[in-house]
Amino acid sequence: MKRVIIFKNGTEVDGKVVLVTHSLDELLTTAGNKFGIVAKRIFTEKGGEIDDLKLVRDDDILYVSAGENFIPHKSLSYCRHSCKGGNDPCSSSAEDQVTVAKHDPAVISALMDLTMEAKQLPPNSGHWVTLNVGGKYFTTSRSTLINKEPSSMLARMFAEREGGLYMSPSNVDSKGAYLIDRSPAYFEPIL
Repeated sequence: MKRVIIFKNGTEVDGKVVLVTHSLDELLTTAGNKFGIVAKRIFTEKGGEIDDLKLVRDDDILYVSAGENFIPHKSLSYCRHSCKGGNDPCSSSAEDQVTVAKHDPAVISALMDLTMEAKQLPPNSGHWVTLNVGGKYFTTSRSTLINKEPSSMLARMFAEREGGLYMSPSNVDSKGAYLIDRSPAYFEPIL
């Protein structure tokens, strides 16, 4: 069975993890019960409407509506150059900017605390890991990283062998998230 994280349309708070059962109608009913609404439509993170349960993947983030159209989240632009002063290479070009979902600082802080705790535990403890991929944060379990694509570089970063990890994970940022120098757009489907 698959599980998904659902949010009420237009929000990024108070998410619920639910099992995907046998039909889209059952998922809508479950989601509606969780949020106290009559759920009629389900959308992907990018606003695509789900009309077939086969389109739902394990650990997808979905948004439930009572019939209204998808409401995009507020986002902010984040510059990869750490620009300072008058010679701002990003001021004239949107190509050098990455759109990063705006998160509640309390949620980010809590996730970072969990990541720091996980680093103090044995690598196979199954706890959550936060990755900073091109400025966008992803939180997933160690077991997901290891089991989804066991031969991938990402899996090897967190896989254990006799005497420790198979290979050393990457550096961490100031919030304790592992740094991955890749585009978040291409990385998201991996998780």
